[in-house]
Amino acid sequence: MARKRMSAVLVTAASLAVVLLLWKPWMPRLKVGAVRINPRVAINENKDYHITVWDYELLLPWSKPSYEEALKERVEAFHREHPNIIIHVIQRPWNEDDGPLRDAVEQGEAPDVVNMPNGIGLLSPEFQVPLQHYLSPDQADDLLPAARRAATLRHLWAFPSHIHPARWIIRVQDPAVELPVARTWDQWSEALADNRTKSGGSGLAVNVLDPDFFRHLMISATGHSLLGDDGTVQWTEADIEKVAKEVLTWVEKGLIPADVEKAARSRLAHFWDGKALAVAPTNPWLLHHILRRAGMLDSPAGGSASGDASKPLKSVERSVYWTPPPQIGEKLWIAADIYGYAVFRQAKYKGDDHTRAAAVVAAYLSREMGSWVATRTFSVPAHQSSLERWLAESLLPEADMRLLLQWCENAVPPPIDDRLARLEARIMTETVVPKLVAVLKGEMSASHFAREIHNVPVSAWLRR
Repeated sequence: MARKRMSAVLVTAASLAVVLLLWKPWMPRLKVGAVRINPRVAINENKDYHITVWDYELLLPWSKPSYEEALKERVEAFHREHPNIIIHVIQRPWNEDDGPLRDAVEQGEAPDVVNMPNGIGLLSPEFQVPLQHYLSPDQADDLLPAARRAATLRHLWAFPSHIHPARWIIRVQDPAVELPVARTWDQWSEALADNRTKSGGSGLAVNVLDPDFFRHLMISATGHSLLGDDGTVQWTEADIEKVAKEVLTWVEKGLIPADVEKAARSRLAHFWDGKALAVAPTNPWLLHHILRRAGMLDSPAGGSASGDASKPLKSVERSVYWTPPPQIGEKLWIAADIYGYAVFRQAKYKGDDHTRAAAVVAAYLSREMGSWVATRTFSVPAHQSSLERWLAESLLPEADMRLLLQWCENAVPPPIDDRLARLEARIMTETVVPKLVAVLKGEMSASHFAREIHNVPVSAWLRR
């Protein structure tokens, strides 16, 4: 009897050992919809993996090679290192909205890897793969903290590639005077008023109709985007009213033109003819236009610098600087767009090893293309290991780029939940901007404006 009992115990123990060996409960399992994925599974070196990548055209007419050429070079370099992982790039048009991607995801037919065109976002927990377990500790530590925060909502939803912080462009009034890292609202008011006195124009060449203008100011004041991860409005009535009143004061003092529609159309002309001290807001293409026309991207010999310049051009006389929007809060918070590569599974699941191969591709492209794009769009690569190369290849002085890196420490992106990010953009465009214009025209009080924005019915908007 004792032998039978012992025999049964041994059989049970052996069976349990086999189950544990096959199941491996100590290994992390990622639940992605109806699928559980083991992110530690190895790639089979004797198997070919075909990874589809959706990327979007990036129009950089000043860059040689082009974005498409640079991507092709890096795909070929990857294939030399991983000959059994074949990348199939599908180049999407630069002006395509995210409708085709959203449709593909909803139908379970998303590509394996997507360079997210509107910044990092969580499109679908049903098909989008959490990526934190696909990073080694060293790879995780290599990410800039701000980039990792922006890609994380309980899980890491994309491999960050680069960070583009908000900036205004300001004219150099005295090249001998070093500009501060950031100006407070009062310092900006004084500088704009001084320029108005000297030039007779308005102080700020601004497009109030651009939703980013007021959004960037509010982030500077609060350190938050409009909507939090839980969908609640994060801007208080008091903060909204305060910033709206400050902008209204600038209009009343003539530092911003009262005719905001006309000002939006003519702001660059006013800046170039000296009637305005600064331009706001900006984007990579406007930054390049201004810096190039101001001579900041010209070589010391006077020829145009190419996108392949290997040294910062410190000998060009300084005529403009970039600077963050006014520091309104106690801390320097700066709005930023943060981009990256996401990985998706399909409804017909291709296997854990296929997902791992896709993650390897996404991590590689985020690092290699992130650095390349950052150099050409005046952004910051998301990887600390890329900073030395980024500084060396920059067309601007190293001091400018280090300031940019410093500003990224307090970068504030839109919500990572795609529904909330799209909703925030709609609220800014359809509600905040028209009502702000009404305030500046004297048709609505700042307090009424603040109450309307703070109490915006988020749930109702989500149902639209």
